[in-house]
Amino acid sequence: MQIGVFFNAPEYDGYPFDDEEYVTTYHELAHALADRGTDFCIVRSQPTYRGKNEFFGGWKFNGTTFQRYEGSITLDVIFNKGNFIADASARVINDPELENLCTDKFLTYQTFPELCPWTTVVKSQEELEKYLACAKERHQNMIVAKPLDKEGGAGVFIGAPDEVTAQIQVFPYLLQEFEPWN
Repeated sequence: MQIGVFFNAPEYDGYPFDDEEYVTTYHELAHALADRGTDFCIVRSQPTYRGKNEFFGGWKFNGTTFQRYEGSITLDVIFNKGNFIADASARVINDPELENLCTDKFLTYQTFPELCPWTTVVKSQEELEKYLACAKERHQNMIVAKPLDKEGGAGVFIGAPDEVTAQIQVFPYLLQEFEPWN
């Protein structure tokens, strides 16, 4: 079996391999797959896609590192970590709609409100001030503020409403009630 991960950037050391943690993690994954008899490849940029899970060029894991390969790479499955546009025959294991649901915090809240803390999006300083007034009326002692387009905790603030909202400089921003674990 041959598994590939697709990224948008055409160069090997582009996202996410411009971060050493990702390099280490992908090498660990490649070793684990190799131990199970599975080949692992990195394919990059839409123009390399030829259809039917075939790419021209990429990087194949050779047991030690990812080595540039100039030639046809036909994958059994593709994991899309970019904006891959597949044809009808492509076998992509992460559906774009599911991926969007998992990364868009507000869409997750709208889809599963019973599983999420109360959430809203503020798009201006005026909306932020209105939210802050409501939080005070509800005696909300702690809130969570999250940027809409970041991951891994970047730009997240947790604390008293006045303290957190003072940190918000760019809009839109997602605000949630803080629900501590019991």
